[in-house]
Amino acid sequence: MSAPPPRRPAPTLGQPLYQTLGVSGPFAVDQEHEILGPLQLARDEFEAAASRFATDAVRDAKLRQQYMRNIQRISREVQAEVDAGRVSVVQGANFCQRMRNQIMEETRVASSAQGRAYAQAEKPSGKTLSWLLNKYSKELFKRPYASLIDSEKGTVFYAVIEAAGRDRVRFSAATRRLSVLGKVGVIVTAILAVHAVVIAEDRSREMIRQGAAIGGGFVGGALAGSVLVAPICGPGAVICAVAVVLIGSVAGSLTAMQLERTAEDEWEEFARWNLR
Repeated sequence: MSAPPPRRPAPTLGQPLYQTLGVSGPFAVDQEHEILGPLQLARDEFEAAASRFATDAVRDAKLRQQYMRNIQRISREVQAEVDAGRVSVVQGANFCQRMRNQIMEETRVASSAQGRAYAQAEKPSGKTLSWLLNKYSKELFKRPYASLIDSEKGTVFYAVIEAAGRDRVRFSAATRRLSVLGKVGVIVTAILAVHAVVIAEDRSREMIRQGAAIGGGFVGGALAGSVLVAPICGPGAVICAVAVVLIGSVAGSLTAMQLERTAEDEWEEFARWNLR
């Protein structure tokens, strides 16, 4: 009976923690195959999820800024038309209310799944004109809209037009903070990926593996957010939306890395060509 193949020595403190482990066993032609260590898998999954969430946070912040610019522009233009006498105050308030709700829904459709859930939790749906009239009637005159005289009603309609371009400071501040965190997340993910490539023994192979891990997580998170969040979580379920996107990112990353490993033979043949 032949002696068992020698085992690799355990990594020392000077070796990188993400190094792969080699094990021998009943594989094809008794060759040595590489398996990913738990620390490396954890890091790859972190990079996959971080890249998805970081990109979403930056995009959601830009959409919020675009939303604010659009509703403020509409409010200013309608006020100018009303002041010039070309549009009645009632027509202007109706138009502003419809357009703000329409822009809000279009922005939510373009947002990430978790960003849309957060927005729905803050504001489930657009406000109706009757709700707005009563709101500003009570704020301005301490009475419901139905009890106001005509001049007071005109003031309330004009308040609706002005409020159509008003920002919700707390919501916008939270979006800006997420944008900053998202940009930091992109930088951290890039640093981790570049560091892994630089210290790898086979840099070309590690570059492809990093691309598969991050790209797979990005695609997996996007698919989960667009296909699974709505039927599983429903509107306004922020924690559920985040969990679904996170699971999708990890699943996409693992799938992409598995596909990359199945192409190992093709990669080795390509490497033999030593293209420059």
